[in-house]
Amino acid sequence: MRIVSCYVNIDHNDIRFQEPQTFLRLDESEVVQYCQFFKKGVSGKLGLTAVELDVKENLVESLRDASLSDLEEIKSVAMTIRDNYAAEGNDSEEVYPFLLILIQPCCLSKPGIKYDSPKNEFTNRMVEPMLNPPVYTFLYPALDALHTDVSKAVFYSKNEKVSGKAGQIVSTLFGTEIPLSPNSQKEGFHDLLQNAYDENVPYESVCGIYEHLQETLIDMQLSGKDVKLSNAELVNAIVDYL
Repeated sequence: MRIVSCYVNIDHNDIRFQEPQTFLRLDESEVVQYCQFFKKGVSGKLGLTAVELDVKENLVESLRDASLSDLEEIKSVAMTIRDNYAAEGNDSEEVYPFLLILIQPCCLSKPGIKYDSPKNEFTNRMVEPMLNPPVYTFLYPALDALHTDVSKAVFYSKNEKVSGKAGQIVSTLFGTEIPLSPNSQKEGFHDLLQNAYDENVPYESVCGIYEHLQETLIDMQLSGKDVKLSNAELVNAIVDYL
């Protein structure tokens, strides 16, 4: 419904704000371009480049509640980001007001020669700051089974490799940490097994641990609990089969 943008230079010492605008009143070509950015910003697979964050401290809720009408609040959140940034149809009748924060690099275009049609001549093309696709995106609140969940936010990243570099921003905006990706969890579990068995894991132990974890996860599902295992539970499962 509304959009606001700000520009920060590479040295973080120059920040410029636009006034909030009604999104659909922008020039049509701008609307199309921004929609492409929005789509790119929230594209990804849950658990890999898109992960849900448990919201504990919240600096962005007031922006959503005020529909981006308070420029001072917008400036406060933008400055916080600046200080912590290292370079099918919905049939629900519930209204879903949300806030989408996109962090996009602004890089200089390459110099070159262009053809100036009115003058019928070739001239230098000016080097200009160009807005690149999002590196990080925050969606608040999360949408769970077509219902607003204000206790959750969704964090998207360009790829799994860069997601870990956003830890400071996530911590500052939402007071939480980025959950480990499935690959990181798998690597950590593999290391845990190797350390427990001096890099010599008996096949029987692997089967026993796997069956134990499967039973534990089934019990969690039946009880309605979140299907998550703590480090201590993993260690206990391995100890049982040492």
